[in-house]
Amino acid sequence: MIASRYHRPPMMAVCLSFGILVAVWACLPIPHTERLSPRLIGRYQRGDGTPLAGVQLAVATDGDSLCSSPSARTTTDSSGTFELPATHARRTFVMLLGDWVHGYWVCAYHGAGWQRIYVWWELNRLPPPSDSLLCTEVVRPRDDTFCGTSGLGS
Repeated sequence: MIASRYHRPPMMAVCLSFGILVAVWACLPIPHTERLSPRLIGRYQRGDGTPLAGVQLAVATDGDSLCSSPSARTTTDSSGTFELPATHARRTFVMLLGDWVHGYWVCAYHGAGWQRIYVWWELNRLPPPSDSLLCTEVVRPRDDTFCGTSGLGS
């Protein structure tokens, strides 16, 4: 019988080596572009359905829920329609463990400042490439604006 000079490493050493390799790889900065908010199209109207022209709208991301530094702005046209471009950010990390919250806020400017009118957020999921909103401004019983996905098109 011929003796084999090949020695198989123990399974524990293979698993430990693989674990160290994954841990080191996870710590490397990996540049990538991440979508923060989708392209938003929609309509802004009064409670009776008549369009509101000239309303300033903004989208904010990265925890700016008060729209103090919006990522994009627009104004509604004569038919109350609007379009906000998708926003992106260049990132140099990838979160492999834990929960990552993605979200964006749509705000309308009223005399006193920005008012949050729509919120989207998900755990561990990026926003869709595009979305459509229907925003309705209600005067009574209190001044408020409600927005929801409208199915107007993507």
